[in-house]
Amino acid sequence: MADKIPYLFERGDALFFRRRIPPRLQALAGLAEWKLTLGRAGLARSSALMEVSVLTEATDRAVAAPERGVRPSPTLLQDALDALYPARAVKMSPTVWIGFQI
Repeated sequence: MADKIPYLFERGDALFFRRRIPPRLQALAGLAEWKLTLGRAGLARSSALMEVSVLTEATDRAVAAPERGVRPSPTLLQDALDALYPARAVKMSPTVWIGFQI
């Protein structure tokens, strides 16, 4: 990438959001860093900027949350993207087909 965007990393053909969790929160969060694949570098570059902004805001809130007595969610990054893309968050329930023979 020409410009360095905080928390956005390119490795091979993939873009990643990576942010270290402050040491004081690692035990509480159960993680040392937040990491999420955003997609292929060539295809996802435009949407990655928006996603990084949303994910940075979510992790900023999570870093401030323990001071308010809230534990960081293990699905924090996915929850933030689901809020950004509500259609992606819809989970389809499996359909069960029962066949009857007459």
